[in-house]
Amino acid sequence: MTTPAPRGRILDRNGVAIVDNRPSLAITAYRDLADDPVTVRHLANVLGMPYMAVLRNIQNNTEGRKVPIPLPPM
Repeated sequence: MTTPAPRGRILDRNGVAIVDNRPSLAITAYRDLADDPVTVRHLANVLGMPYMAVLRNIQNNTEGRKVPIPLPPM
């Protein structure tokens, strides 16, 4: 799902951009996903990340089960 959120550019007095918009991607996964190695492996392949890195990111949820945790941006 894409959510556009342009903030606008910030220009210096010469019209040169100091701050600009850029896309930032994030994925959220429930901790329960760690119990399904096939899905974790598929997610790792889609993200281009090692399986264990994705699994650790999902398991490093200190909020408890059924709470979404953001994975690092791609």
